[in-house]
Amino acid sequence: MTYNLITTDKMDSLLDACIHYLLFTLKNKQAASHLLNCLENVYEHLELNPFIFPKSKDSFLNALNYHEAIISDMNYILIYKVVNINVYILGIFHCLEDYSEKIKIIWHTDESIE
Repeated sequence: MTYNLITTDKMDSLLDACIHYLLFTLKNKQAASHLLNCLENVYEHLELNPFIFPKSKDSFLNALNYHEAIISDMNYILIYKVVNINVYILGIFHCLEDYSEKIKIIWHTDESIE
């Protein structure tokens, strides 16, 4: 079975911010390109089997059935939820961020996946 990937506007905004930071603050075009390649690889896995990545370690996110795909060599984490054949990609965060708190804010907006 193939799953449908659906990115939220918030995800697009967060990814843009990551890429902007890598390109213009760190001035590291190679890192930005690498992040996009890693993300593409994760997307391919999500389309085939989104359950290969574990449920979130955070109790709040776990209770809402969110999963975490870690982009280990870049220290980023992708937060998503599977609903039927759809994979809703909520956001991408650096592992050092308090992404759980940021997700709680996103979850309370009209973009949340319930």
